[in-house]
Amino acid sequence: MELTSGQKAARTRRLRKAGRKAAATRRRRAVGKKAAKTRMRRAAGRKGAATRTLRSARLAASSAESVATNQSLKDVAFYYPGPFWHSAGWIKNLLLFFDGVGLLVPSYMRGKPFELEPEMAHPLKREGLLHILEPETLVDRDATKQLATALSEVIASGALDPLGKKRTKFHELSWSRLGGYGDVELARMILEELKRRNLAKDSEDGVSIPMHPMVRALVLVLLSQILRPRGQDFGLNLSAATDRPELVGALRELLSLEAAPSAGQVVSLDFQTVSVDLTNVPLDEVLAFRKSHLAEHRKYATDVRRFVREMSLLSESERKAGTRCPYRRDSRNG
Repeated sequence: MELTSGQKAARTRRLRKAGRKAAATRRRRAVGKKAAKTRMRRAAGRKGAATRTLRSARLAASSAESVATNQSLKDVAFYYPGPFWHSAGWIKNLLLFFDGVGLLVPSYMRGKPFELEPEMAHPLKREGLLHILEPETLVDRDATKQLATALSEVIASGALDPLGKKRTKFHELSWSRLGGYGDVELARMILEELKRRNLAKDSEDGVSIPMHPMVRALVLVLLSQILRPRGQDFGLNLSAATDRPELVGALRELLSLEAAPSAGQVVSLDFQTVSVDLTNVPLDEVLAFRKSHLAEHRKYATDVRRFVREMSLLSESERKAGTRCPYRRDSRNG
């Protein structure tokens, strides 16, 4: 029986309605599957995101350092995670293995090292062994972009969320070290994301940001790797070094990171076994010893940095075995 034109139109409308319903169902299922995959990726990414960002920064810096060793650059220990060291004795030991110490100091705090420990800072500056690096210049647009990318991944992973649920006294981080002079929009974006999670507050003095101490440490650890290649612009081959291994260790545990050795950390391991405590040794005696034995220590420092670059490419188990290898014993005895 032939359908009338009205019946044909009604059938067409029913078919179209059924088609739209089926399409809507498929879209809902696709969205549901995508959301499930996203949740799984976020759950799996909590460890991976932070590890990848620091590992990428470390490998990029290691590559830059490898190139730098073929150039006439000063090998400088780039101190982190603050603008000033905590252990004078540790700094004295570093002077035996590096051509100086670099500090990332905001312009409004530039005189702080000389106020806090003038008996160390002034002689080092006179000898050309203290390098004050200003984040207003060093943390440029590219560095700010790298910092924002790394922090965004860590924030999105949820690793920092538990910190915002605890009442903790905030510490100050200069606006310049958050990238405020490199890319103000990106720096504001980072700040807003941290504020939403109760991990930072608006500036109270116009130059610094109150921030959770662990998040502040994370920013400074990331900068210690991101900024290393920039040292070449100032004639410096920067190697990240810290006298706060317990703080860095707590940060790694929070983010489920593998240990990330730097020249300073490996030299620090060596201090524990073969070096003496120089805390009570006058600085002028340390500098005199350095001048007398600079050639031997420079050779050792070169071996250490090569060893560190090799270790940075190993897995954690291989790295632990590497710190026990005969190479370290031979380099100390040689």
